[in-house]
Amino acid sequence: MIPVQPTVPHEGAEFVVFAKDQPQYTPLPASASPDGLVMTEWALTDDEIGRIVCGARVRIWVRMFPHTCDQCGTVDGPKLQPISVHVTALEDLQCPMDS
Repeated sequence: MIPVQPTVPHEGAEFVVFAKDQPQYTPLPASASPDGLVMTEWALTDDEIGRIVCGARVRIWVRMFPHTCDQCGTVDGPKLQPISVHVTALEDLQCPMDS
């Protein structure tokens, strides 16, 4: 999958690029709002599309980090961040089958 510029920012958000000046990472275009909600969009390669059509699944990896209390220094276990995975509406995209 390839990270791409989101088609539209979500309400109250602006376009940003995470890791833009960090050569060790792939830049990640996103739509981000002040309340901490971040949306990214991903384009599938032809190979990935073929595998999904044949029944492959999308697997999501999330790195969790322990939380340290600012007041007492206690370290809690890693907290899973909520995520939501969607497929964009067809009218937002140009279908390669239409060409």
